[in-house]
Amino acid sequence: MAGIGPKAATGTSADGLWTGEDFDLPTLILGEQQTGIAVLDARRRIICWNRWMVDWTGVAAPQALNRCLDDLFPDLAASELLSALAQVAENGVAISWSQHLDPERLDRVETAMTPGDRVLPLFRLSMSPVPLPAGGGSLLEVVEAPFQPAGARPRGARPGMAEASRRAVYLDDGRAGAIELDAGGRIQSVNHAFGAITGFAPEHLSGAPARLVFPVLGRRSGADVLARLLGEVNPQGRLQAVTAAGDLRWLDVSPCTPIDSPDGLVLLCRDDTVRLAERRELQLKAELVAALFAQVADGALLMDQRGRIERVNVPALELLGLDFDQTTGRSVEDLVGFVDAETNTPVLVLQAALARGAALTMPAGTVLRRADGGSLQVAATLTPLRDQDNELVGGLLVFRACTAAPQVSQRLAWQAEHDALTGLSNRSALAKAIGQRLGQIRGGEPVAVLLYIDVANFSLVNDTCGHAAGDTLLQQVARLLERHIGPGEMLARIGNDEFALLLQRRDAAAGCAVAEAVLADFQVFSFPGGERRIKIGVNIGVEMIDSWSDSDIDVLVAAAASCAKAKEMGRNRMHFAVVGGRSGRGDGLDAWVPRISAALDENRFRLLFQPIIELRSDAEPGVRHCEALVRMVGAGGELISPQGFIPAAERYGLIEDIDRWVVAEAVRVLQGLPRAQRDGFKLSVNLSGATISDESSADYILDLLNRSGVDPRRLQFEITETAAIRQFDRALSLIHRLRAHGCYVALDDFGSGLSSLRYLQEIPVDCLKIDGAFIRKMELSDVDFTMVSTINHLAHIMGIATIAESVENALQLSMLRDLGVDYAQGFFLAMPQPLGSILA
Repeated sequence: MAGIGPKAATGTSADGLWTGEDFDLPTLILGEQQTGIAVLDARRRIICWNRWMVDWTGVAAPQALNRCLDDLFPDLAASELLSALAQVAENGVAISWSQHLDPERLDRVETAMTPGDRVLPLFRLSMSPVPLPAGGGSLLEVVEAPFQPAGARPRGARPGMAEASRRAVYLDDGRAGAIELDAGGRIQSVNHAFGAITGFAPEHLSGAPARLVFPVLGRRSGADVLARLLGEVNPQGRLQAVTAAGDLRWLDVSPCTPIDSPDGLVLLCRDDTVRLAERRELQLKAELVAALFAQVADGALLMDQRGRIERVNVPALELLGLDFDQTTGRSVEDLVGFVDAETNTPVLVLQAALARGAALTMPAGTVLRRADGGSLQVAATLTPLRDQDNELVGGLLVFRACTAAPQVSQRLAWQAEHDALTGLSNRSALAKAIGQRLGQIRGGEPVAVLLYIDVANFSLVNDTCGHAAGDTLLQQVARLLERHIGPGEMLARIGNDEFALLLQRRDAAAGCAVAEAVLADFQVFSFPGGERRIKIGVNIGVEMIDSWSDSDIDVLVAAAASCAKAKEMGRNRMHFAVVGGRSGRGDGLDAWVPRISAALDENRFRLLFQPIIELRSDAEPGVRHCEALVRMVGAGGELISPQGFIPAAERYGLIEDIDRWVVAEAVRVLQGLPRAQRDGFKLSVNLSGATISDESSADYILDLLNRSGVDPRRLQFEITETAAIRQFDRALSLIHRLRAHGCYVALDDFGSGLSSLRYLQEIPVDCLKIDGAFIRKMELSDVDFTMVSTINHLAHIMGIATIAESVENALQLSMLRDLGVDYAQGFFLAMPQPLGSILA
């Protein structure tokens, strides 16, 4: 089908879409109730006019349909809108105007098409090409935030009246979220609709920076900067916002100036996430249908309601003995003939069967007469196609040679539920199996467990060794995971580098035991990458399947979320969230956001210092090196451990502000030391992954040092091994710039990720801090002792100093001295304390 066909009468669909002809338009258009939709043919005649357009323009559907747009609205004559619509129809390229970039164009369109003064402006007008039977057409989409029918607008209002009332309308109208910013880019107020969209309570946002909600705005602040940035980030007026739960939502955003604060900014927001997801889903479905039509092994022929061929795939052409240009637009009766093999009489007249409107299957023994005079026995089915009004719009004929039918059917059935590369079940088969298991559990059978497995370093193998090597790796991973499948259980490949194990009749403890066994396998698994081997790890999310589980989709989503948590913990980790005896997702981190923001504004952070002691027997007495450790001061004056506020700061984009406070405070502390104490003294400062990924971090640090006059050699910056490897290129750039300026760099928590040694030669650091996980039990574990010894020996070969973290007793300290570790740090040596107490 061409997608649009004629209809006998005009009318209104169940979705309120006014049309002059019947369209097989996507569900996306039929479901648009909050934006204006108009479809125009090549001559700009209106053939679709939805209820929103009726309310917006005041023009009823019967008055609009089959009228030229410029006849209906004479003020549009020779306008930019008509020119743009002509370009869209002729060139097949979409055009969009937004309030950010084209306010005058939108004003002219609204003036020409609507009566009276508007209270709220348009903020987007989009024109997209649409294929029509008579040639190219265009789809016009009009978006106003929030929606206001024409009948509700004041006619002949006094100049400035709408502007004067705008702020009250923004904040009171429950249909659109509103967020008001001051000149410095901080949130002054939000309405309840915005709170409903983001999940933030209004009091939690008051005084917070705009980037808390719109992280794409970064560190740039000021209402004027934000207004310009909206156009730079997305000319369509669409921004990604983070919710209180940490989810990302797409919002349609329209900026306006509040009348009582000309330097401020009001952002009107409408949640567009679902509509974008539906648009993407429809696009993917259309692409899938096209791909299936092209690749299916059966012959497939699509015809309109008159029996004329619209599309035919390659297998059909081969079966018919025809070329493509011999089929399009031809009558199916002229090209396709089915006869009885014994009587040579027609078995089915396709045009007559199509008119009857019922699905038909050819009887056994049907023969297809080919164009070259040959014949072959076939199995064929004709299926009528109907529109939303149940009117016949075409038919689909599927046919195959009988000799190959069983094999083809079997192959297609297998392909539908298996991954071609690994031979494992695919995501569809897994979802089906989970659904079946849920039904059995509700019938009283035992619970099950799903392991969601993400393969680490797969992209590294692909990038460095090629896609063929990546395919080989996935096949090896599949074989390794198959060792853990029990009777009746399933292993599936559900993504590019993601697998899932469905463990039947196992409880949480048994599921976690399998996860631990998988992790143990991957602790020693590596893949050959040229002259070296690449360490391959996994992260596992564990999710129970029990009577609390709603559906297969919920189980998969929850397991994926647990896997993401495991990845945050480092490589080769598993995560199983349990709240009140049941896996849960809430963590209350959003409650920390206003507390952290207030502490930053009120300078309520403090540094404590933990000495780093030199272990050489001839070392000079006294403390010459400390690590700066940040604490937040609560509203009651209590010190809050970083374990309380750092996770929330990392999730909601506040960690960079904390990092910059720590660096600035460390420099200030060094400035305040007497020269005799400052010379030869070193402070270690931690940098987060977010700071490493921010390209402006190096400029900030070096500018601060240049202005302070502090010797750069007095500072050592600690970067965790995980953050350095995850953001390798940016970490490398930051390290080079800091060291070139004279600063030292240490790799923190070294050994926590087992790919450490492979990267060590490529990361130019001055010091390794051996992960405390190895130090804490080194006197009890030969493995941990050997790891510490190996890391220390390798570092010294490369000319890198070593620091042992988390020293907790005298025996550990003695063993570290015997191994030749350079420095030690931990509660056994000294607790974190004010610097004055250490240097006194």
